Amino acid sequence: MRIKRHIRSTWPCAIACLGIVAGVPAATTFAQQRDTTAQRDAVTDRQFTPRLEKANRLIGLKVHNRQGDAIGSIEDIVLDQGQRRVSYAVLAFGGFLGIGQKLFAIPWSALEITNPVGDNDLKIVTDITEQRLEGAPGFDRNNWPDMGDPQWARNVNEFHRRSDRDRADADRTDRTARDDRRQFWVRRLTKVIGTNVKNRSAENLGEIEDIVVDTREGALAYAIVSTGGLLDIRGKQIAVPWDALESQPVLGTFLIDADKDTLESLAFDRNQYPDLADRQYSDRLHERFQSRPYWDFSRLLPGSEENVDSYAAWRAESEYNRQYDPANTVTVRGTVESVGTFSPESGAADGLRLTIKTDSGDSIIVHGGPERFAEQRDVRFHYGDKVEVTGVKADTWRGDVIIAGKITNGDKTIRLRDDQGKPRWNTDQLTSVSDQDTRR
Repeated sequence: MRIKRHIRSTWPCAIACLGIVAGVPAATTFAQQRDTTAQRDAVTDRQFTPRLEKANRLIGLKVHNRQGDAIGSIEDIVLDQGQRRVSYAVLAFGGFLGIGQKLFAIPWSALEITNPVGDNDLKIVTDITEQRLEGAPGFDRNNWPDMGDPQWARNVNEFHRRSDRDRADADRTDRTARDDRRQFWVRRLTKVIGTNVKNRSAENLGEIEDIVVDTREGALAYAIVSTGGLLDIRGKQIAVPWDALESQPVLGTFLIDADKDTLESLAFDRNQYPDLADRQYSDRLHERFQSRPYWDFSRLLPGSEENVDSYAAWRAESEYNRQYDPANTVTVRGTVESVGTFSPESGAADGLRLTIKTDSGDSIIVHGGPERFAEQRDVRFHYGDKVEVTGVKADTWRGDVIIAGKITNGDKTIRLRDDQGKPRWNTDQLTSVSDQDTRR
């Protein structure tokens, strides 16, 4: 049972005296929100001012050193579910056209994210040089380390001369792992995006479309949930405070305590985001979900080990794959809005999930086969990519989607199925590779 929590206000009286507005503030873009935050920064250094960015906007961005040279790009963002904050950014460095690249976990505190004016000016800067990165502990895409291992965390943080916050996080992780003999549920944000969201009546409410990160605090602020399961508001989105989500690692879902009326009252159109940096609107959200703001607490929750990946649902004869009828293919073109994962059935290995805004203005969800299959072919997708998808419309347990047979991104094409609709992946091969890193 969820107990209603009392929200402790830490904001200055000057804002509180503005009064409470009953309605939702006017919709703004994230660029406008960042400009508002910058203005607030100029007023006072003591005032808590969130600097919010969507994860799908951060992933894929280039990282520059202080001299302005690009040293790599953000491959993923890793969170510690127990602490509700970002632990590392995974940086892709070296290689040519993606071949021979190595991945490095960089403590979040080693990155400086700036956004002076406008959406296109978002920049990530670090003091780490190429020479130092070449000597850092790295890994390849097919062999991710166990990022919940306290010894691994200490090694990374020591190499990068961790901050006080990194040191405290590592010490707490080490202590809990030692005392409880279990590790935190540590996840990549691209794995969290696309996860199913249900209420306690097991009703499908939608999927996590994106995650809003306070880049200054390194904290997860909100999940953006697409309302695929609610017919009355299908196609809209809801900002859910991260603390209101209860993870179910074994089931691969998140739970929220919310009825349909609550969700309908908070839904907004995809292109009309509310100002999530607005204090009054934020308080209203947290009150509706009976959750505490991320800036108001710091707590440690033990997690659970993840289920072992299963590729049975990806076999050619599976119920999911039988939905693909090559006689009824369609082709759509558009722009990638988000990149995440999905499961063809509960407990199955992750698949590639894209949300695409078509040239006609519609938003559709695309299933791109097993995520591991795309990784093996070095075909990657990021926010803003122009893609062409050929596939079959299907009504899955996650809602209406297009099951792709082929996806083209620039000059690269991943062919997922043959002309008869049979999958091109070999589940036995995928399983043997997955056994090497079941926790990613």
